[in-house]
Amino acid sequence: MAKRTITIGCHGTDEKAHQNGSPVCMIQYPHLVMSRHGVRWPGERWAGRAVEAFLLSGGLVFGVTAAAKVLSSMGHVALLDAIDPVFGVRYRILFAGVGAVEACVAVACVVWRNVVGRLGVIAWMTSNIVVYRIGLWWMEYKGHCRCLGTYTDNIGVSEQHAEAALVSAVWYCGIGVVLSAILIRSKRKSDSEHKA
Repeated sequence: MAKRTITIGCHGTDEKAHQNGSPVCMIQYPHLVMSRHGVRWPGERWAGRAVEAFLLSGGLVFGVTAAAKVLSSMGHVALLDAIDPVFGVRYRILFAGVGAVEACVAVACVVWRNVVGRLGVIAWMTSNIVVYRIGLWWMEYKGHCRCLGTYTDNIGVSEQHAEAALVSAVWYCGIGVVLSAILIRSKRKSDSEHKA
């Protein structure tokens, strides 16, 4: 994207422009950016970088949770043979399956170039976690959510801290999706106005 001083507004007329009654633009705005889509304020570039940073960080979050679940499914603790109260399958199978899906989401957030698509898979995975926790609440489940698997026990992280970390990650992804969607919508609206 080429940077140059943009002149906007009217300061006078030259001889040729005077014949057509057209003003000569002389007011300078050196902080504006000229691109193939027209004149833009620098804040739009930072918005794009913020969305990209969120998408990559979202991929990192799901990469960590995927690794925790997959590693947990390979363990030998008794909990892995217990039945999940929501899905009715063994935790070992649930961790392996959900971990594989989260790994796909993490890879998509890193390698996929479609910004809206990447935002969509983060929103989809985050909503699944929220719905699962609502299911636990609806069934009056009293234990801690095992959404990070059992591997946290092996590295000395308590169930309370693991659950707090997961809740924070869900809030981060949820708020990030909403803010990113607003920025993308604003950018598209700006692009359409420039093209018009």
